[in-house]
Amino acid sequence: SDPQLTISTPNNQLCFRIGEIIPLDLAFTSSSHNKYQMDMASYDRSGRLNEDRFVIDPSTGWDDPLQFYFHSYNGFMAGGLRGFQVLSPTPTTIHVELNEWIRFKTPGQYRITVISGRVSETGSSRLGGSGVTSNSLILTIVPATKEWQESALKAALQILDSTKPPAVPAVPNLSDPRTRAIKTLRYLSTPDAAREMAD
Repeated sequence: SDPQLTISTPNNQLCFRIGEIIPLDLAFTSSSHNKYQMDMASYDRSGRLNEDRFVIDPSTGWDDPLQFYFHSYNGFMAGGLRGFQVLSPTPTTIHVELNEWIRFKTPGQYRITVISGRVSETGSSRLGGSGVTSNSLILTIVPATKEWQESALKAALQILDSTKPPAVPAVPNLSDPRTRAIKTLRYLSTPDAAREMAD
């Protein structure tokens, strides 16, 4: 089909611990010349982008870690910097972390599929195009050992203790060590990590 969405993980890693960061690459292509464009948004002021929907099979053993937060208020201030990129046979890639939408709670194998609303016809200013369905990945989720949890927490705290927060809140940058350290605390979901977040 055209356009196409292909999802993958860096280095084709398919096994992750509970609480480990799960990075995903969403690569969009089109064989049609100048026919389709994609929304390049990487963040939203509300704290969550809704352009991409993550379908998990089976439907048990995981939850949405922020479901309560995003359904506790009547609305959020949305918006943020965004632009459009014309699709071509050369992939245009968006990097996301599955943990922002999905928190695995039970070890096992899970099939991951993404339905994205980023694609629309070139020249359209309408956000939320028709859904483009990706291939599926099967991830193996294994228990996290206490030793790994303690090591991950220690490494994150060392980064946070040795760096200063920006004077002005910036656009989240997944490659920034401080941003990744904060996300590590969030995703670990351990009592020690929760205490450090509160502090």
